[in-house]
Amino acid sequence: MASRRVKLFALVAALAGLGAACSPSRYEFEANKKLGVYLKVPRGWTDVTQDQLFPLYAQGEKDPSPEAYQVLKQVMWERGWDSSSEPAVNHFVLGEANAPVVRVSVRALTEDQQKAMSTEALKNLALGSYTERLENFTELLRNPGTSELVSSDFIPLEDEVLKPGDGSVRDGFSGVRQLFEARNDLDQTLYVIGFIGILDDARSRLYTMTVHCNRRCYVANESAIQKVLDSFTVRKP
Repeated sequence: MASRRVKLFALVAALAGLGAACSPSRYEFEANKKLGVYLKVPRGWTDVTQDQLFPLYAQGEKDPSPEAYQVLKQVMWERGWDSSSEPAVNHFVLGEANAPVVRVSVRALTEDQQKAMSTEALKNLALGSYTERLENFTELLRNPGTSELVSSDFIPLEDEVLKPGDGSVRDGFSGVRQLFEARNDLDQTLYVIGFIGILDDARSRLYTMTVHCNRRCYVANESAIQKVLDSFTVRKP
């Protein structure tokens, strides 16, 4: 009798485990296999295509500036995801999101940009909106539409160099991962930005992920945001 109970318990446990394994994931994988970019985002977040992101490059103008056109020519692939119940392209402008948004981009670097790239330069990409000493990188490194964010009052929360062998990036790539809190000069609210910047060894391509929303939103969605950042992977196609 005891043996039967043990077997019955084992069967019930196995079926329960099978049910859990077959339950739908809260996340779905996204990728550009030709460029070797992989990530996952929560189900239900609205997919925003490269064409839909185009208005960000105009920054309120009728047409993009010559500098923005230069960036557009370098963009090989770009996509976004908006978790808002009322998604809008302007949410991708830093300082505008009350719900998490994710933006990924792959850009081909010019010869001059390749020479200027370094780990320290990568560290300053997301902080480019805060300093005056990054003028040469402004159009390349700052996601279009972010120029109105903060000029001061930022607090680093994470600052990590990504190297092959530590599990964060694959061979042939290196990069940085940052998380910081900033005060928006427009309305004085606190804002949280997560950023990953990755270069291939030839420094020919720049891969970026930016995740952001206001601080209240970040606190409520920290687990999901961190999982999105953790999932960003770049490898050789």
